[in-house]
Amino acid sequence: MFWADTIANEIITKRQAPYRVFDWWTPSGMPHAGHVRTLLIHNAIAYGLKLHGQASTYFYGWDDMDPMDGLPPDLDAATYNQYMGMPLYKVPAPKPGFASLADYYTAKYLEAIETLEIYPEVPKTSELYESGQLNSMIALALDDAAKIRAIYADFGVIHSSDWHPFQVVCDNCGKLGTTYVTDWDGETVAYRCMPNLVTWAQGCGHEGRKSPYNGNGKLPWKVEWPAVWMVMEEDYEGGGKDHFTRNSSRDYGRRIVRDVFGGEEPIGYPHEFFLIGGKKMSSSKGLGLTANDAAHILPPRLMRFFVYRISPQRQLNFTPEGDSIPLIFDEFDRALTAYHTDPESDLGRVVLYAHQSDSPLPQYTMRFSKVTFLIQMPHINIREIAVREKGDALTSAEDEELAVRIEYARRWLSTYADESAKFTLQPDMPTVTLTHEQAVYL
Repeated sequence: MFWADTIANEIITKRQAPYRVFDWWTPSGMPHAGHVRTLLIHNAIAYGLKLHGQASTYFYGWDDMDPMDGLPPDLDAATYNQYMGMPLYKVPAPKPGFASLADYYTAKYLEAIETLEIYPEVPKTSELYESGQLNSMIALALDDAAKIRAIYADFGVIHSSDWHPFQVVCDNCGKLGTTYVTDWDGETVAYRCMPNLVTWAQGCGHEGRKSPYNGNGKLPWKVEWPAVWMVMEEDYEGGGKDHFTRNSSRDYGRRIVRDVFGGEEPIGYPHEFFLIGGKKMSSSKGLGLTANDAAHILPPRLMRFFVYRISPQRQLNFTPEGDSIPLIFDEFDRALTAYHTDPESDLGRVVLYAHQSDSPLPQYTMRFSKVTFLIQMPHINIREIAVREKGDALTSAEDEELAVRIEYARRWLSTYADESAKFTLQPDMPTVTLTHEQAVYL
C-alpha cells in the first residue's frame, strides 16, 4: 500500500474527523529546499484523507515567537547583533514592506509554497500567544513546574529548583532568549534578564515581575510543542528524524502532554532528510538550495511526484545538475503509464497524489529529453511533431503538459543542463574550401 494511504487509514482509525494535519517552521533564515519535502509529505497526508472521503485541513505554521538565536548570512551583523534574543516577529525586516524579520522570511517561503500549488492554513505562534489561546497551557506548565523539572531530569537535563518553564519578554530591552523566570505566584512571574544566560545574546540585567499571558513570553520549545498540540487539536504532525530520536523533543512532548496537560500526542512519523548533492541544508546558516529555487526546478506535479515516490522514512537525495531532471520526467512518464493501466497500483497512487486535481491526466507525453532537443531548433513546430508522434490530435491535458515541458526544458537548458545538451543551429551554411580528395569523396 502507498505510504500516504497507510497513514491516512491510521488517522481515520485512531482519531475523530474532521482531521487536522500540521507542520511548523521557524522563520529564522531563508527557507531551504529540505523544508519542501516535509511540506509536501504533510500535504500528501491531508490530501490522502480527502481521497478517503474525509474532511481534513492542512496547517503549515510559523514559530515566529522564537528568539533570534543565530545570524543568517544574508543579514548584516553590525545591524542585527543588537536584536539577538528578541522574538523573531519583533525583529525588523531587512527590506521595507515587511512587518518583521519573521514576516520577511515567511513571505519568501509562501512564494515557494504557492509555486508548488500548496495552499495550507498558516497559523503563527505569536498570534497563539497574543490572542490568549495558550494562556491555559502556560498556567498548567507554571503550576506544574516541579513536575516538568522532574521530566527533564528523567532525560538527563537537571534544572535548579527555581527554574520555571517560561521566558518572558524583558520590559527593558525587549529580549526573550535572555530571561530567566524564578517565581510564579499564580498571576505573575518574577524574572531576571541575564547578561550571560546564553552565548548568542546578552541580557540587560533588568529584574521585574509581570503576567506571563497574552504574548508577554513563551514556553520553552519542549513544553511549547505539546501545548500547541493541545490548543490546535492536532491529529497528525511528523517531522525530521532529529525530532524523533531517543530523548528527543518528541519524547519530552509525549511525557508533558500526558502528565502535565492531560492530553495525547498527535500521530506522527519521522522523515529522513532531503539532501542536495548529498548535503544537509540549514536556513539559519544559509546552507543549500533555497525553497524558492527548488520550487522552480520542476513543475508542481513533478515535484510532488519526485517527493511522494519515496517513503518519507528513506533519505531523498537530489542533484539538479546533469541529466537528473530529464530522468525524473522519464520516471514520471513510466508511472503515468502504470496509472492508466492500474490506478490502484502503488505507482498509480503516487501519480494520483501528485496530480491533486479532478482534471484528466494526459495519455500521451513527449519525452522531456526530446523536447529539450527540439526547442533548440527554431524552425521546428513541436506541437506538429507531437501530433504526428501520437497519431492523433492532442487533448487539452496533453497540450497543457507539452507547454509545461517546453517551459521547463528552456529553464533546464539555462540552469542545470550540461554543455553537451546544448547546441545552436547556424543560420547559413558555412563557406569552406574542399580539397580535391574531399570533393572526390563527397
